[in-house]
Parts: sequence; C-alpha cells; structure tokens
Amino acid sequence: MVRLKKCEQALLDGSEGGFRQKAMEMIVNYANVLGAKELCKVDRATVCIGAQHWQPELTKENYVAEFSRFMLNSHKALPIEPFCRDCITVSDSVPFDLFDNDATHMPRDKYELNKWILEYMRTFGVATVNTCTPYYSGWLPLQGEHFVTNESSNAVVCNSIMGACGNSDGVETAICAAITGYTPLWGMHCQENRYATDVFRICCPSGTAYDWDVIGYTAGRLLSPGGRPVLTGDYHRPNMTKLRQCFASLAVPSPAEICHITGLTPEARDLEDA
Repeated sequence: MVRLKKCEQALLDGSEGGFRQKAMEMIVNYANVLGAKELCKVDRATVCIGAQHWQPELTKENYVAEFSRFMLNSHKALPIEPFCRDCITVSDSVPFDLFDNDATHMPRDKYELNKWILEYMRTFGVATVNTCTPYYSGWLPLQGEHFVTNESSNAVVCNSIMGACGNSDGVETAICAAITGYTPLWGMHCQENRYATDVFRICCPSGTAYDWDVIGYTAGRLLSPGGRPVLTGDYHRPNMTKLRQCFASLAVPSPAEICHITGLTPEARDLEDA
C-alpha cells in the first residue's frame, strides 16, 4: 500500500473538496496497482482535453458530468475546479485542427465543441497547446522535474534530452495528477529505473533525420523486453529535429521511455554514466 504524507492524506480525506478528493482517489488506486510505495510532486503535465472520439455523446450541457464519469470515475457530477497551481498543464493533441475543420474532414459541430472545451478548460488552468510535441511550444521540463504525459515520444524526449522524470501515463491518471499535483513514484520517476540496460553501437550513416529515424526504430525493435537503450559509437551529432525522429520511432516498436546517447544526453556523459 502506498504511504501518504499528511498533506496527501488530507487531500484524500476531502480537505480541498470533492473534485480534488476524487482525483486523489484515482492517484492512490493507481499507485496501489503499480505497487508504488509513495507519491511525488508533479511539476508539469500534458493532458488529453477536448472532444474525444471515444465520447461520441459529449455536449456542452453534459461535459461536467462526462468529465466526472470518465476522468474521475465518479457517477456524481462534480463541478470542475482549478487544476493544481504548482503544475504547469497544457492540452495534448486531439483529432481536431484548431483553425480549419474542412481541411481535416471533421464535422463542424465536433470542431466547435472541441474549441469550446479548450476555452472552458483554460479557465481552470489548462493552457491550449494542442500538440504532441509540447517542447516546441515552450513546455520545457527542467532536469530533475517530474512530469506526466500521454505522449510516448514526448516522454522519451523529456526523459532523455531534458533529464526530467516521467512516464507515459493514461488519459485519466495524467489529468488526476494535474488536478492534485501528485503521481505515483515509479518508473522513470525513480533514478534506479533510468539506467541503460542495452548498448547499441552506431556504425551506420547518421547524418540525416531519416538516418536517425532508422536508428530509433531499429533500436526499439531489437531492445530487450522492458529495456532502456544507450546509443554510442562514431555518430554525427544530431540536432533536435533528428532526435525527435529518433525518439518517436523508438517508441513505435518498444515501450522505452528513455534513450541515452553518450556525450549528448545529460545522464550519459559517457557509457559508464548511462
């Protein structure tokens, strides 16, 4: 069972109202399922907010009730309240362009509903970004900060390049973390789980974004189950675009959430470091 600090227990007991209490219940249940012994503070979050395809009956009129049901596991409609002020939260990508529904062949009513939801959630502290690469829009976790995200490639980028600490979470658990400011201390949040297990020596072309696309996919395909790769060898130093290609491709055939590159990523000054 997860051990809670006094302030965490108070939140679970309802000290800040039913909205945060239900979100904290979700986080505690999540921690117990994972076998996490404690929670950690969350500094940044990307959350999947918008007119989701798995909520086909969603309307402006039932949004609060549906948010409670889907995100908080509550059959009682709980008025939405501001998310944790200490956690910088942005909206993740959803299937709707923010400016043009015709080009993306999306129904006008769903397009308008998505815009309304994003505007509505901004009043509670969720900034509208609507991208799966939020680091290009100023969402930049610092080394050692803890984050939650729904995007597998974003998790790899933030863990590997930023040296921040986080996992690819589910839609509901990421939202509850952003509401409460807490998430289970497990996975990439723990230093002992961040060290590399598999060494890949680069002996192939590495000058283009396509090359790094292939490197990432190949490393992911050959990675041991649950493994964490470190790339080393005589490679051309990549820029951010090439690293994005590498890490997005790595996350396709594998569940890897961190990828060290010797002499480049902050936790891999050399192979021994990684």
